[in-house]
Amino acid sequence: MLVALEERYRDTGDIDFAPDSIIYGTVLNAWGNAGGRDAAGRAESLLRRMVEQYEDGNDAVKPDVVAYTLCMRAWSSSDTASGESSGVERAEAILTKHGGTVQTDGGLGYQAGCDCIQYRD
Repeated sequence: MLVALEERYRDTGDIDFAPDSIIYGTVLNAWGNAGGRDAAGRAESLLRRMVEQYEDGNDAVKPDVVAYTLCMRAWSSSDTASGESSGVERAEAILTKHGGTVQTDGGLGYQAGCDCIQYRD
């Protein structure tokens, strides 16, 4: 559904079809609830798309603390194959890599990290 919305917006330029951070957040939440390594990877890929679009000037998809928290939650609850980084390690890597990208109410790193730990416990 998200891909269809993105394509329709790209084809028509109609703002009514432009996905925003709420729509992306809804999809991130769905991937997080789906569980599994594949779902967590898809959540991270979607977060990267949000970051890229925001860096290209699309303020409507600015990743916020919710987006990062949902992505980290997906990884922290995922299964990983032996020899791969654990889901918790991936979540920590996202926090470390993107912790300074967005600052909201005391800093993304602190708030998202606390939220992720809360979801995991």
